[in-house]
Amino acid sequence: MPCRISKGGDSIVYIYDAAGTKLSKKVYTGGTLTTTIDYCGETEFYNKLIKYLHTEEGVVEYQTTSSFTYEYFLKAHLCNTRAVVSADGTGTRVIGQVDSYSSYLFW
Repeated sequence: MPCRISKGGDSIVYIYDAAGTKLSKKVYTGGTLTTTIDYCGETEFYNKLIKYLHTEEGVVEYQTTSSFTYEYFLKAHLCNTRAVVSADGTGTRVIGQVDSYSSYLFW
C-alpha cells in the first residue's frame, strides 16, 4: 500500500495501521498541508470535522450541525452499486448515478 504519492510540489500521505486499515490521508499542495481526512471505523473526518458516516445502505453526509444528506445505494446480487438515490431539499427523490453493465434491468 502506498504511503506517499508525489507529483511536483504536491503530495498525498497515507497512514495505515498494522492490519492495513487506512487511518489518515493528508493532502499537501505546494508543500502546505491543505486537507486532512481521518478514518475512524465507518466515520470520516475532514479537517477534524465529521463529514461522512458509512452504513450498509449508503452514506450520510453531514452538511451542518442540523442538516444531513442521505444517499442510498441500490445494489445488484453481487453487491455492485448500480444506482445512487438521494433526496433534494424538497424531499424529491433524485437518482444521482446509474451503472448498467448488462442488457436487462435489475429492478
